Amino acid sequence: MKPANRVMVRLFALLTLSTLLLDKSFSQDLSFFRSTEQFLKTYVIAGKVDFKSLDYNSESLDSLITQIDTMALDDRSDDFKKAFYINAYNLLVIHGVLQAYPVASPLDIEGFFTERKFRVAGINLTLDELEFKVLFNSYKDLRLHFILNCGAKSCPTLFSDAITPSELEEQLNFSTAMVMDRDDFVNIDHANDQIKVSRIFEWYGDMFEEYGMPIRKFIDHNRFETLPGSYEIVFDEYDWSLNEL
Repeated sequence: MKPANRVMVRLFALLTLSTLLLDKSFSQDLSFFRSTEQFLKTYVIAGKVDFKSLDYNSESLDSLITQIDTMALDDRSDDFKKAFYINAYNLLVIHGVLQAYPVASPLDIEGFFTERKFRVAGINLTLDELEFKVLFNSYKDLRLHFILNCGAKSCPTLFSDAITPSELEEQLNFSTAMVMDRDDFVNIDHANDQIKVSRIFEWYGDMFEEYGMPIRKFIDHNRFETLPGSYEIVFDEYDWSLNEL
């Protein structure tokens, strides 16, 4: 074989090996979403978490927490990263609650959202930092408010499906629409000409304005039934009791 041909063969072999390694790495990363799906379908029933069963056997959750820590996000698409971070947040909330379980509310855990650090893709982050410095700062997507579950009964619904890169937009739209249809998020009180909405809209009202989606406009855009234009918007009580089966 001529020297030039040998060089070409070697280059081809190196490229093939590199492609196989990349494919294997990507397949391993996608396994995180498959494992998350299996976990949620096992331990999330009708939107509530079976903490009692998890307290007995947390092996599958522990494995996911390790994957969250070691996930490599270099060269991943924005949809991959966004889906990963959403799943990571929801899983870390369950993990953090489980470490203090039994507990009546996530707020009973000191510094749960603001001080407790978790490892996410090799970085130490609090839940608030993951939510705001990573997710909202990177993607500026108001629908995130309605797909991240904070572990309490009044939080957005925790579905038993993993958020995946390939279905991210559909899942964000679906989750937001479903939450907007919950009476504890949007409740039209015809007797008093009022619209009672979740305090999420009060806490982050400035963000909705900043993103060009005032509360009423956002709800109308994402709800199956539009709001009566003349009704007053009031903020409902928020139930911080643990979202437990």
